[in-house]
Amino acid sequence: MTTMRNLLRCLTVVLLASCSAIAALANDLEAHLDIVCIPPYGSCSYQPGIPDQPVSGDVVFSGTPWSYHFLSEKPISYDYQGTYYSATFGSGGLFQMTGPDNLTFTGEIVSGSEFASFIGDSSLTIDLMYDGMWSNSVQGYGEIEVQSRENFYDHAYLDAYVVPEPASLALLGSGIVGAWGMYRRKLGA
Repeated sequence: MTTMRNLLRCLTVVLLASCSAIAALANDLEAHLDIVCIPPYGSCSYQPGIPDQPVSGDVVFSGTPWSYHFLSEKPISYDYQGTYYSATFGSGGLFQMTGPDNLTFTGEIVSGSEFASFIGDSSLTIDLMYDGMWSNSVQGYGEIEVQSRENFYDHAYLDAYVVPEPASLALLGSGIVGAWGMYRRKLGA
C-alpha cells in the first residue's frame, strides 16, 4: 500500500511539473506590446487599402524578439465618401510573426477593419484579428493595430495569445485528481 501511495505521489509531482513547463512556454509566446514607430523604439511600414484594396504592413518592436507582417484580402465591404473611408475585412490573407527563441508564427487574418479620416488632422487605423500556428506546434491568436495621425507619431500594437492544448489540460486535470485522491486517503486514514 505504501508503494502505491509513493508511486501516486511521484506521478502527481511529474504531472504538475509537466503542466508547469508547458504553461511557462505558453507565457513566453504571449505578448502585449505598444510602440511609437520611430527609432530606437521600432519601425512600422504599412500600405492602406484605400479604396477597395488589401492592407499590408510590417512592424518591428526594437529591443524585443517580436515583429510581424500582414497582408489582408480585399475588403468584404467598404464606404468611401471623400472625407472618410472605412472597410471591413473577412477571413483570408497572410499573417506572419517572429517571437522569442526565433520561433515563427504563420496564420491568417480572420477579421478586421480600416478607418481613415481626411478632415483636419487626417488619421488612419488598421485593426486586424489573426490566428494560426507557432513553429513549435502551439496554436495562437491575437490582434494587431497600426495607427497614424497627422502631426503625431505612428503607433503599432500587438496582442498575442496561445490556445491551451488539450494534452496540457488533461495532464493538469489528472494531477488535480491524483492530489485530491491522496487528500481523501489521508483524511480516511
